[in-house]
Amino acid sequence: MQTNILLYTDNLLTYTAANGGLVENYCITLLQLLRGSDFHFFNAYNRNSYQTDNEHKNNFYFNPTECFHVRKDSTVEELALFISKYRIKIIHIHQCGADSLNLFRKAANRSDCIIITTCHSKPYSLLLNYTFSYCLRKMRQVSLKGKILLLKRLLMLNSNRKSAADKIQSMYHAIFSSSDRVIISSECFVPEMERILQREISGNEYQVISPCVPYKRYFPEEFVKRIKLNEIAVIGIFDETRLNLKRIIDIWTRIQATPKYIGWVLRIIGKGVSYSEYKKKILTSKNIIFENFSQLESCYNTASIYISAAELVDTIDPFLLGAMQNGLVPVVYNTSEQYSEIIDNECNGFILPVNSDEENFEEKLCCLMDDEELRNKMAKHAIAGSKKYSQQKFKDSYAKLYSQI
Repeated sequence: MQTNILLYTDNLLTYTAANGGLVENYCITLLQLLRGSDFHFFNAYNRNSYQTDNEHKNNFYFNPTECFHVRKDSTVEELALFISKYRIKIIHIHQCGADSLNLFRKAANRSDCIIITTCHSKPYSLLLNYTFSYCLRKMRQVSLKGKILLLKRLLMLNSNRKSAADKIQSMYHAIFSSSDRVIISSECFVPEMERILQREISGNEYQVISPCVPYKRYFPEEFVKRIKLNEIAVIGIFDETRLNLKRIIDIWTRIQATPKYIGWVLRIIGKGVSYSEYKKKILTSKNIIFENFSQLESCYNTASIYISAAELVDTIDPFLLGAMQNGLVPVVYNTSEQYSEIIDNECNGFILPVNSDEENFEEKLCCLMDDEELRNKMAKHAIAGSKKYSQQKFKDSYAKLYSQI
């Protein structure tokens, strides 16, 4: 017998993970992987989340009759009727505001369903976290039936570089006090959480659900040497904290001054408010191509190396696993402790200390560009390493979570 789940998020219909888009929107990944299993998903959406780029509009898997449109004037009665009509057992709310949380909480109290709330916690967005945690505590206090399972998905915890330690500690106390269980993407974050909270964390307080690769298939290892070209991939949102394109372009300009690297191309895939600005800046630069996300899969297929020069990020790089799955050797700064789990330094990629200078980054990159045999060897190791983060494992983790509820 299938369990009916109503899934609501403010940004559900953005790029889809399984079709080469932003993996950070794990709700879409859940829908695609759990489709046809013991769980049937219904969708609640607002106007903004229903708007999607033309290239992705066909990836919407819901039957329109099984959707609830959350409007500003939506009533508790309307939502409660929808929940009753489709026998919803679990409401999974991801990243939404206080008004939406309150609407769903009141409707759920008229039925026997359970609410799960998840949020990608961004350590630098203190206001967001306090607001979210406050909202959850209020929901718990006024819940008539006490059937709310509160979860926080913490993707990165090494955040003391930018925020005061007392604020970080207060925020994490709020997260744990308002959550029945905390979802983290790696066991390696537990010592960091215990250090911040200044206490031991028991196993029933958290659950590890690792990120997953964006594709079911893996790049054939025997084709690495034949298909991969002299291309270096940079993928992401164009801003200084997430991508640091200025640093990348500076490094690339110096590399291109050496004649032997003229045959290499830097492919920059992404979007963002700075797209046009950066495109103008590199008009005089050699061998740089700007493309949008529609070319992501093409880039994965032909590029040999993946680089990220970001020094400060709030989540695991959403494109790293996709790159490794497709045989791109990564060169990145160690902006998250989890990178040491994903990348085996000098075996399937290179990890540089966050405070490492550009010359060190350039040296590792040129090392790969100079040695095709090393590049191919590390590419095969990258493909093998990415298999630890399979879609099946991700699917099983959430299926287990839903079943336990």
